[in-house]
Amino acid sequence: GEADSYQLKREYFGQKINFKAKEDDNSRAASIKEDLSFESKYIYKNPRTITVGNFVEKSYHVIHTEKTKTKSQLIKHVEGGWPDVVENPNEPRQINNWKRAKEKKEDFPDKVRKLIANTETVLKQNMRMDVYEEYFEQHKNEEVIEDTFSAKIKTVFKDICPYKRSVSKVCFSPEEQNKVAIAYKLKEDESTSLLDKSKLPCLVWDTYNPNYPISILHPNNNTEIVTCAFNNKHSNILGVGCSNGTILIYDLKVNKLLVSSKLEHCHSESVRDFVWLKSKNGTEFVTTSTDGKVIWWDIRDLNVPKKTYLCPDGAEIKEPGKPDNEAEWIKNVNYKQFILVDRDKDSNTEKEYGGLKIEYNPEAGASKFLIVTEQGTIFLSNKKKHEADISQKFGFQWGRHLGPITGIQRCPHVNKYFLTVGDWTARVWPDDYKYPIYVSKYHPAYLTDCSWCPGRVGVFFVIRSDGWLLAYDICYKTHDYVFSHKICESSLTSLAVNLKGDMLIIGDDEGVVSLVKLSKAFYVIDHNEVEKKKEFITFMMEREVSREKGIENILKKRGVAAKDESAALLKQEQKIKKKLEEIEQNYIPFVNEILHKS
Repeated sequence: GEADSYQLKREYFGQKINFKAKEDDNSRAASIKEDLSFESKYIYKNPRTITVGNFVEKSYHVIHTEKTKTKSQLIKHVEGGWPDVVENPNEPRQINNWKRAKEKKEDFPDKVRKLIANTETVLKQNMRMDVYEEYFEQHKNEEVIEDTFSAKIKTVFKDICPYKRSVSKVCFSPEEQNKVAIAYKLKEDESTSLLDKSKLPCLVWDTYNPNYPISILHPNNNTEIVTCAFNNKHSNILGVGCSNGTILIYDLKVNKLLVSSKLEHCHSESVRDFVWLKSKNGTEFVTTSTDGKVIWWDIRDLNVPKKTYLCPDGAEIKEPGKPDNEAEWIKNVNYKQFILVDRDKDSNTEKEYGGLKIEYNPEAGASKFLIVTEQGTIFLSNKKKHEADISQKFGFQWGRHLGPITGIQRCPHVNKYFLTVGDWTARVWPDDYKYPIYVSKYHPAYLTDCSWCPGRVGVFFVIRSDGWLLAYDICYKTHDYVFSHKICESSLTSLAVNLKGDMLIIGDDEGVVSLVKLSKAFYVIDHNEVEKKKEFITFMMEREVSREKGIENILKKRGVAAKDESAALLKQEQKIKKKLEEIEQNYIPFVNEILHKS
């Protein structure tokens, strides 16, 4: 038969083909009837599945490019660059010879005239117009406040250590908000069992330079730094706690270890939290550990390196004969070590609790310290001169967390209330009540840390072990969160917010720290609404406290009535037992008498 052919350009390949009937004299329409004689040549299949693919086949290839390592380097620019003819720019003779050779060229005057013409034009414009003046100031647009919550990961800080470590603590510098300190925890396995842990550093980063840390701090012995905190008055002072219970103080200006504590005065287990106190000299801080101890410390004579000492608060100095030698700390007789202990009145036994976090806010009380434990309970301690006592216990009867409390912080706007996270819930507690007045919904993953938003009243952040960042707004909605953002696929471990409230740093289990930029809805608010929201939160919390106390009183009355009923039933049972005993005693003699008579 006759073959038909058509031609197309390359750009039309792969497009849909439209067949159209030819409208001319040669076109014919035909109908083909079915022929049943062909049925015997085919095999009937039931069911029959036919897959038809109407898509364009394409190749797919993945290429892993090499990582480009960048580094920020400072350059001192003294004088402009010189050509190869000038071998030494410090030699005036070589420079003068090069200048004379350029001045002798014929095109030199023309080039100078062109430069002068451009320079004169720019100078005249600058003299006629004030380039820094703000024109049309009356039509300046006011700042628009966003109503929606949003977040974006701005920078990622990766661990430079070759071993696998998880982030254990992150914190902002109180003065330099672009400075971040990160402590890590080694993931121990067979390959790291004999590792020298003094090679595992604590890193200090500049948020404007995520390529390399500005400070790398190594411990002074075979241990690792697991927690850290910036000094409130001296931002160059960084205090850290180690896995063997020791305390180290660094000066970031010179990247030097200033002082370390002695092992006999330290915690017997890993330091879990480190908090600086707001004192006159900024030399006092407090630490806690899972060994149950809470120790207050003091750094004295910080400006004299040979006489820099670190000891528990309340200890005495034993000066040796030579003034240049290091003095030794001995334990003061009047100093009492503070241990988290709960005494059971019924069995007259004591139970020790392991401390995990400390919350200290001088606005709520200069001597008040909140310590959370591994058992899900909370201690409120009052610190005196050389001793401390427990003034309140939270969650010991009911309302405690079902696991270790992983985060705690006081509300910065209403200091009477504080937030905790542990197990699958977040809870809000008041200072004057032993039970939580707000419990969030149960999440599908563990909550690992929390923080209040300093810019917006009633908003707090929580992070989960499945990589999600959540934000609650108790002024708007209490039963569920109002914002969620996926940070990574691994577990999030630590959280910190800067003072302005527009930045978050979040560490995860893979050793990566993410710097998250928040929208203006989190920190730019109408100041007229701040006091209204504070009053609303106070009213709502006090209402819940009064409600809980009312329920508690009703339960107590029911408990007393139940006790009275059980006491009456007990007396009745005792009477019945006595009657049965009398019947048993009289029964045997009675039977013997009958048998004797018969």
